[in-house]
Amino acid sequence: MSVSREKLYEQIWSEPIRKVSENYGVSDSYLVRILKKLNIPRPPKGYWAMKAVGIEAEKSKLPAPNPGDPITWSRDGETEYAPESAAQPKTYKTRSKLLTHGLIKEAREHFSNVRESHGEYLKPYKKLCIDLIVSKEGLERGLEVSNNLYCALHQLGHRVQIAPDHRDTHMLDVDERENPKSTNHYSNIWRPYRPTITKIDDVSIGLTIYEMSEEVEVGYLNGKYVPIKEYLKSSLAKIRSPFSWTTTKEIPSGRFCIQVYSTYLGNKWVKQWRETKKGEFSKTMKPILEELCNSTNEIKNLITRAKDEAAERKRLWDEQRERDRIASEERRIAKNLKDSSDELNQIIESWGKLKHIEEFFKEVELRTNKLADDERMVVLARLNKARALIGPLDAFEHLQKWKSPEER
Repeated sequence: MSVSREKLYEQIWSEPIRKVSENYGVSDSYLVRILKKLNIPRPPKGYWAMKAVGIEAEKSKLPAPNPGDPITWSRDGETEYAPESAAQPKTYKTRSKLLTHGLIKEAREHFSNVRESHGEYLKPYKKLCIDLIVSKEGLERGLEVSNNLYCALHQLGHRVQIAPDHRDTHMLDVDERENPKSTNHYSNIWRPYRPTITKIDDVSIGLTIYEMSEEVEVGYLNGKYVPIKEYLKSSLAKIRSPFSWTTTKEIPSGRFCIQVYSTYLGNKWVKQWRETKKGEFSKTMKPILEELCNSTNEIKNLITRAKDEAAERKRLWDEQRERDRIASEERRIAKNLKDSSDELNQIIESWGKLKHIEEFFKEVELRTNKLADDERMVVLARLNKARALIGPLDAFEHLQKWKSPEER
């Protein structure tokens, strides 16, 4: 559930931050970061002490948001941003007129706090961030390209945001190589938890901006790989043969790729625009925006086709499951019939044996009548033990324990 900055402003000036943070289930420091992000002023030090003794302290006003600033907060990361003025037409502006998008302000902070990495690409600790893959040297350009795209879409009325936490939202993989080869490629580049998306005509489109890598001859120097020109300039390289210390490696090129794709599962629509030289995306986004906005019908058709294919797969799956169920039921009925028949045959066969046993016991019992009382009691006791060992000789009792096929 989203909370507006106006509501948070009223809450933070109505009771201490500790109580507000407890109500939302977050820490005080986390809530302070949210307040800074939404540009919400907080009560100054001593404010609540003054209130406690009846002194009416001054309350700071809530400043109006600038276009593109975040205006809501949500635990799932979904954020709304202040729109352009209603009087302004939704048209694309040149780069010089663009503001800084709210997501870019957050990303700049996140990319300043990165983990140690053996690769050249930055790995922010924060995973709920824009889908930007960039090196330290290319960070400013990457943020500039992202801001240009986000703001241009915003001006056309298409909000850019981090996708909500929905399991059916698909994030496309990235091959950062400028010239991908057919060989398998393992990449350890950082990716956020959720895609960055925009919605055009109610179609969700993923946005990935990444700095492409190029294959360059490098030398290993002071614990890292450096381009061969830099390597050969080093005094350490001059005392060794360069041929024994050089190799080829994919390193960030400073040129960027804008990758857009359908976030719907089963839909493989994707488009890419690549810089052939540094700075091309700084000139204009207009051709990219036109092609992107004109792709919605194609995506919708692919979504419809994917849904139809999924429905057909489900139909075939359901039919196969029904066939399997019927076959399993037929096997169960046949097994129950066989088990009941086998058990009944065993009962009948046992009954024949029991008749002989019963005749044997009766013969023994008759002959005890001719014995003396003491001897007769001994034989009858042994006879009772024999009957107990054999069990019941009643055929009716055995039949009652038998299970028919329907009872199994």
